[in-house]
Amino acid sequence: MIVKLQFESNHGGRCDRTAAGDAIIRAIDERLGGASWESSGTGWIARA
Repeated sequence: MIVKLQFESNHGGRCDRTAAGDAIIRAIDERLGGASWESSGTGWIARA
């Protein structure tokens, strides 16, 4: 399974990942049973 996660501002531009974003990444990683993560533009791609 591949999950692509993008972090964008309300106006569609790039924004910094916050603590809430970190929590989302941890939840996806846990659900996938540990994933391989790579940076992708404004977000991340998880492969499990």
